[in-house]
Amino acid sequence: MTKQTFFLDQHGCAKNQVDGELLISHLTNAGYVRVDDASKADLIIINSCGFIQSAKQESLDAVMDARAAYPHAKILLAGCLAERYAHVFESDLPEADGIFGNGDLSQIVKTANDVLAKKRPVVVPQQKGVCCGDRPQLLSFAGSAYVKITEGCNNCCSFCAIPLIRGHLRSRPVADIVSEVKQLVLGGTKEINLIGQDLASYGCGTDDDVLQNGKNGFQQNASSLLYDLLAELSKIDGQFWIRLLYIHPDHFNADILSLMQKDKRILPYFDIPFQSASDSIIKAMNRKGTF
Repeated sequence: MTKQTFFLDQHGCAKNQVDGELLISHLTNAGYVRVDDASKADLIIINSCGFIQSAKQESLDAVMDARAAYPHAKILLAGCLAERYAHVFESDLPEADGIFGNGDLSQIVKTANDVLAKKRPVVVPQQKGVCCGDRPQLLSFAGSAYVKITEGCNNCCSFCAIPLIRGHLRSRPVADIVSEVKQLVLGGTKEINLIGQDLASYGCGTDDDVLQNGKNGFQQNASSLLYDLLAELSKIDGQFWIRLLYIHPDHFNADILSLMQKDKRILPYFDIPFQSASDSIIKAMNRKGTF
């Protein structure tokens, strides 16, 4: 029996890239074959971005281009754009043979099967937990990997759609993250990029129990949870470094600076979106701090 083939057209941020790597893993584990040439694919997956207008248009253009160029293939719109507008695309995007949100990526195999069976599924699973798992095929540069430690966001900035798309904040347990990083380092990864919508809020989701002690960040010293994670990661042997991405300026964990002094593998690099020096603008953004 000939195995079904798929092509992944990846869009969006690093968090969506991790999702793309998980889609690849689920499909290949189920017997699908990934191809690098869309013309040879039975299924084309557009892993879309739904954040800003230009990115949304880019993802829609990708669907239209794929439909025009590869009429033989089935097209599945996945990712954030699918998550955000599934109710619209179900009727208004006939070019897509299926719609798949990002709440539970393990459902991709059944969804792909249904698309190829001409059922036109619209699947938007509940946003719950953090999608993770083995990713044998990384889409990043050689020697570098993204590790998602949180999903969703509780900040609700007035200009940002992330809570709408990705849901409320959820965090992975420390032990799970440490295990993943160990495997990546053993496999030769030199750069570990920790990602989430707001790393500084790690462990502070309502249902989080990252230390597996029955408490979340609101029930203990929340500022220590990112520190605790980094402290455990610093115990891993090997020549690698850790980069922290996406830290909300209102929640910066100053306690991690001392750990950086002790372990130079934790890079003195912070991706902090201040965005404005005007207190009135900051207030209009629904942020709590001041400049």
